[in-house]
Amino acid sequence: AVGCDVALVQYAREAEAREVKVLSVLDTVEGYAKFVPEIFGIVTIEGDTTVVQELAHGGTLKAALSGPEPIWMSYQHLLAAAVQVARAVGFLASVRIVHADVSCRNCFICSSML
Repeated sequence: AVGCDVALVQYAREAEAREVKVLSVLDTVEGYAKFVPEIFGIVTIEGDTTVVQELAHGGTLKAALSGPEPIWMSYQHLLAAAVQVARAVGFLASVRIVHADVSCRNCFICSSML
Protein backbone atom coordinates (compact mmCIF):
# COMPACT_ATOMS: atom_id res chain seq x y z
CA ALA A 1 0.00 0.00 0.00
CA VAL A 2 1.31 3.41 -0.92
CA GLY A 3 2.32 5.56 2.02
CA CYS A 4 2.26 2.86 4.69
CA ASP A 5 5.03 2.24 7.20
CA VAL A 6 7.28 -0.74 6.55
CA ALA A 7 9.79 -2.86 8.42
CA LEU A 8 12.94 -4.40 6.96
CA VAL A 9 13.49 -7.87 8.35
CA GLN A 10 16.81 -9.56 7.63
CA TYR A 11 17.22 -13.31 7.42
CA ALA A 12 20.72 -14.73 7.29
CA ARG A 13 20.38 -18.43 7.99
CA GLU A 14 19.11 -21.08 5.60
CA ALA A 15 16.34 -22.15 8.00
CA GLU A 16 15.05 -18.58 8.04
CA ALA A 17 15.17 -18.49 4.24
CA ARG A 18 12.63 -21.35 4.22
CA GLU A 19 10.39 -19.20 6.41
CA VAL A 20 10.59 -16.40 3.85
CA LYS A 21 9.53 -18.81 1.09
CA VAL A 22 6.49 -19.84 3.14
CA LEU A 23 5.59 -16.21 3.86
CA SER A 24 5.85 -15.32 0.19
CA VAL A 25 3.35 -18.07 -0.70
CA LEU A 26 0.89 -17.21 2.08
CA ASP A 27 -0.19 -13.99 0.41
CA THR A 28 -1.96 -16.10 -2.22
CA VAL A 29 -4.14 -17.80 0.44
CA GLU A 30 -7.54 -16.29 1.15
CA GLY A 31 -7.79 -14.92 4.69
CA TYR A 32 -4.04 -14.73 5.34
CA ALA A 33 -4.06 -10.94 5.83
CA LYS A 34 -5.66 -11.27 9.26
CA PHE A 35 -2.67 -13.19 10.59
CA VAL A 36 0.46 -12.30 8.62
CA PRO A 37 2.02 -8.88 8.02
CA GLU A 38 1.74 -7.92 4.35
CA ILE A 39 4.93 -8.52 2.38
CA PHE A 40 5.83 -5.88 -0.19
CA GLY A 41 9.10 -7.32 -1.45
CA ILE A 42 11.89 -9.82 -0.88
CA VAL A 43 15.49 -9.41 -1.98
CA THR A 44 18.46 -11.78 -1.54
CA ILE A 45 22.02 -10.50 -1.86
CA GLU A 46 25.01 -12.75 -1.20
CA GLY A 47 22.94 -15.26 0.77
CA ASP A 48 21.28 -12.70 3.04
CA THR A 49 17.57 -12.17 2.52
CA THR A 50 15.72 -8.97 3.41
CA VAL A 51 11.94 -8.80 3.55
CA VAL A 52 10.08 -5.50 3.22
CA GLN A 53 6.88 -5.99 5.18
CA GLU A 54 4.06 -4.15 6.86
CA LEU A 55 5.16 -2.53 10.11
CA ALA A 56 3.44 -3.76 13.27
CA HIS A 57 3.30 -0.46 15.14
CA GLY A 58 2.81 -2.16 18.50
CA GLY A 59 5.95 -4.27 18.18
CA THR A 60 5.98 -7.77 19.60
CA LEU A 61 3.70 -9.09 22.31
CA LYS A 62 6.81 -9.90 24.36
CA ALA A 63 8.03 -6.29 24.27
CA ALA A 64 4.55 -5.01 25.05
CA LEU A 65 4.23 -7.19 28.13
CA SER A 66 7.76 -7.19 29.49
CA GLY A 67 9.68 -4.35 27.83
CA PRO A 68 11.05 -1.25 29.58
CA GLU A 69 7.59 0.35 29.38
CA PRO A 70 5.17 -2.59 29.45
CA ILE A 71 1.59 -1.88 28.54
CA TRP A 72 -1.13 -2.99 30.90
CA MET A 73 -3.54 -5.48 29.40
CA SER A 74 -6.77 -6.46 31.08
CA TYR A 75 -7.79 -10.07 31.41
CA GLN A 76 -10.13 -9.54 28.45
CA HIS A 77 -7.29 -8.15 26.29
CA LEU A 78 -5.02 -11.07 27.20
CA LEU A 79 -7.79 -13.53 26.43
CA ALA A 80 -8.47 -11.80 23.08
CA ALA A 81 -4.74 -12.00 22.24
CA ALA A 82 -4.71 -15.72 23.11
CA VAL A 83 -7.75 -16.31 20.89
CA GLN A 84 -6.10 -14.43 18.01
CA VAL A 85 -2.93 -16.52 18.36
CA ALA A 86 -5.02 -19.71 18.41
CA ARG A 87 -6.90 -18.57 15.29
CA ALA A 88 -3.61 -17.76 13.54
CA VAL A 89 -2.18 -21.19 14.35
CA GLY A 90 -5.47 -22.75 13.20
CA PHE A 91 -5.21 -20.81 9.94
CA LEU A 92 -1.66 -22.07 9.39
CA ALA A 93 -2.80 -25.62 10.10
CA SER A 94 -5.62 -25.21 7.56
CA VAL A 95 -3.01 -24.56 4.86
CA ARG A 96 -0.83 -27.41 6.15
CA ILE A 97 1.84 -25.28 7.79
CA VAL A 98 3.23 -26.06 11.24
CA HIS A 99 4.64 -23.05 13.10
CA ALA A 100 7.59 -24.43 15.03
CA ASP A 101 8.18 -21.34 17.18
CA VAL A 102 4.93 -19.83 18.47
CA SER A 103 6.03 -17.39 21.14
CA CYS A 104 5.39 -13.84 22.32
CA ARG A 105 8.42 -12.59 20.37
CA ASN A 106 6.78 -13.85 17.16
CA CYS A 107 3.37 -12.29 17.80
CA PHE A 108 3.03 -8.75 16.46
CA ILE A 109 0.64 -6.07 17.62
CA CYS A 110 -1.02 -3.98 14.94
CA SER A 111 -1.95 -0.36 15.50
CA SER A 112 -5.64 -1.20 16.03
CA MET A 113 -4.70 -3.01 19.25
CA LEU A 114 -2.86 -0.04 20.76
